[in-house]
Amino acid sequence: MKKAKITIIIGLSSLLLTSCAENNNASSSTNKIREWNSWYTKVEISPVENSKVNLVNKGKLTVVTSADYAPYEFIDLNKTGQDKFVGSDICLAYVIAEALGVDLYVKNVDFAVTCTALDNNIADIAISGFSYTTERAASYLYSKCYYTEGDGGQVVLINKKDEEKYKSLDSLNDSKKKIAAQTGSLQVGLVEEQLSNATLVKVDDLNAEFDVLAAGSIDGIAIAENLAEAIVAKNPNSFVILEEHFDYDDSGDYALVKKGNVELKKVVDKVIDQVLEKEIYPVWVEESNELFTNLKAKPGETIPEEE
Repeated sequence: MKKAKITIIIGLSSLLLTSCAENNNASSSTNKIREWNSWYTKVEISPVENSKVNLVNKGKLTVVTSADYAPYEFIDLNKTGQDKFVGSDICLAYVIAEALGVDLYVKNVDFAVTCTALDNNIADIAISGFSYTTERAASYLYSKCYYTEGDGGQVVLINKKDEEKYKSLDSLNDSKKKIAAQTGSLQVGLVEEQLSNATLVKVDDLNAEFDVLAAGSIDGIAIAENLAEAIVAKNPNSFVILEEHFDYDDSGDYALVKKGNVELKKVVDKVIDQVLEKEIYPVWVEESNELFTNLKAKPGETIPEEE
């Protein structure tokens, strides 16, 4: 991507700014998260046997994610390069790399192509708040569930000025109502099934849609409850969560590995066992929520975009 400067406008999309193109020359020695991220609780993870694990890049664990999904993965604009990627899933990625004895490189892409990055040998693991679906299970190896509370539920975020206007899913189930959902997400299916009469707007970048919703150009955004709560906490005068939620049974969160990469899945599962035993992931979620809520940007501040 060509170099550019991005003017930060006060609003959620600027605070969650992402770039699909990552700088391959950025320092990859960032698995020592304790040296620069003071916001998360430290945990010791025992090394795991990795002699049979083949990585896309030798000496480096490449993890693909879509960093627009607080508190799991998002961007801290106060940091640059690889250091800017934060969230509870990023913590999990770091400890997996640490257990393997390699560096971590986070590759940020649109959610719709997170899985295909595995198919194309661009990344070793995909960690991006994935829930279980039979479609994904047919094409990829699921890790053990690392967070049983998962997303909490699936909801529609609406403009606060429409709080009295929209009280139920049925009130949005009209062809004149535009509901946005991220391409490739389970929310697309939920809208298609439970808001079948509404106009579905598929988007690659959730960040931009929050400002679109605030402007009144769409009527709602179908997203996970945890993310919706984080957005409302940061923007209490702009957004609210629709009272009626989608009918959905949360299965928890998982990491994905390319089909056939059994040895790497074994390593990921062993690390997840340790994370579960130490009961640390919910702590990371709380800390990441706090970090996200406290992120600030100044009017007119510019951040150089990575190449």
